[in-house]
Amino acid sequence: MTTDKTAVAANRKRVLQITKDEEKTKAQQLAEISLSATATNGILAHSFNERSLGPTSLTDTVECLRKKIAEVQNGNLADLEETLTAQACSLNAIYCDLAKRAAQADTMFKLQVFMRISLKAQAQCARTIEVLAALKNPPVVFAKQANITSGPQQVNNGDFPRSTHAHTHAHGEKIQN
Repeated sequence: MTTDKTAVAANRKRVLQITKDEEKTKAQQLAEISLSATATNGILAHSFNERSLGPTSLTDTVECLRKKIAEVQNGNLADLEETLTAQACSLNAIYCDLAKRAAQADTMFKLQVFMRISLKAQAQCARTIEVLAALKNPPVVFAKQANITSGPQQVNNGDFPRSTHAHTHAHGEKIQN
């Protein structure tokens, strides 16, 4: 009997609890959840994290993700900085381990495989560091000129000599500058 209760409790943790919206049908709510970035990524993170953490609450995972998203939307990027820094460190550890394995490889095939994967981890580490640096120090864009129009326009950049005499148009008409 105890194992049945344990199994039911474990299964309950794998179910996303949602509050019924009286203005929507169950099918509409399920459709919204199936297209919700928060819910679908929460489900994905939950399924991967369960392998190392054991049974956790899917509902709590999605709610935690919702809070993290709200923080970013409010301008608090501290959690993203933490994530990128931790990922850069993890990628560097992967690179170092695989490069060490490549150095110890006893066949050319193993050497090539370990080096290829280690260099991919190293490149991704460098890219992660670039993203973190851009997040901490956003690039500054200097715009010399912005031309915004909803119709045809002519832009003359630079100084052009102005003539005061009339020019003859291709059709023989005189045009005054």
